[in-house]
Amino acid sequence: FLQNALLPQTSEQDILTGTELFIHNVEGPSPLMSERKLDKVLEDVKADAKKTEENVDKGRITRITTGFSYMDRVFYGGLKAGQLVILAARPSVGKTAVMLQMAKSAAKAGNPVQVYSLEMTCQELGERMLFSTGKVLPMQITTGRVEWQAYTQAENELKPMPIYINDFSRSMDEIVSRLTQAVKQNRCKIAFIDYLGLMQDCLSFGNAKLYQVIAKITGNLKAVAKRLEIPIVLLCQMNRDQAKEKRAPELYDLRDSGRIEQDADIVLMLEPKYSPDKKQLYAWLRKNRSGVRDIAFVLEPNATYSAFSEYPPEQGVQEIPDEPKPTQGTMFKDQEDINDLPF
Repeated sequence: FLQNALLPQTSEQDILTGTELFIHNVEGPSPLMSERKLDKVLEDVKADAKKTEENVDKGRITRITTGFSYMDRVFYGGLKAGQLVILAARPSVGKTAVMLQMAKSAAKAGNPVQVYSLEMTCQELGERMLFSTGKVLPMQITTGRVEWQAYTQAENELKPMPIYINDFSRSMDEIVSRLTQAVKQNRCKIAFIDYLGLMQDCLSFGNAKLYQVIAKITGNLKAVAKRLEIPIVLLCQMNRDQAKEKRAPELYDLRDSGRIEQDADIVLMLEPKYSPDKKQLYAWLRKNRSGVRDIAFVLEPNATYSAFSEYPPEQGVQEIPDEPKPTQGTMFKDQEDINDLPF
């Protein structure tokens, strides 16, 4: 480490990264500590509750919005510090688009956002965000016929957002290192990682089994979320069975490891739904440590599939043509269903 630090090509960022990795290797996934007696734990719970009460009285944000009102209601106001959230779907269903809407909404509320993109470049994500404003179309970019006045309006809408995109960190250690630095520098209140299967650790793992590598990644990310006191949203893929069997997704459809569902606090699984007159996504809430689960939020994409409107379906899933009735779960049918939730 000291030898590398003295090399002329070594930057200050490289030294900081090396320091974080060194600390991580010494401490392990989390610092060592002894067990704690229940009365002390309850004192911490009380202190946190009073702190939340104080923040609410002062109008401060205590949770981070998902950008979807029904989701926020089910999550008691949004995502909270220390949570590991899984957003899962088959390829090309729309998980990156949903992630970007969540990131934009968090940033609009004043929360610095870190996006780690292992699949798309910064420019590609930037284009998607431009399309999500509805002021710029993909064809305009590809053909070079941009309406620059509309482009400037879209650009001005996005520029103030504190969103930081990283498309070069590939391994778990690199991401954790950069994320730790960002939190310490007040450049991160929520992080998104797109996606699990493209992490360098999952592509080259030597003699270990893939499920063991994934278990280590999700376990470490949960520990990091708790240590840094931020929510982490991790995108991952589902296996082919759900699409082949044409049914609502279940937790066992998560690809490559059962540890994903064990380590996660929240699991959202996207399912495409098509009818003759519209295209929709059902976001199934299959795990929620804090409350209600096995319900589906209905998301309707815009023309460029870059932004979504959220609303309860007018009819139940069984009414949608050419689709089998789900065996489990509940659909929101109208606003009264939301109001009747047990909180």
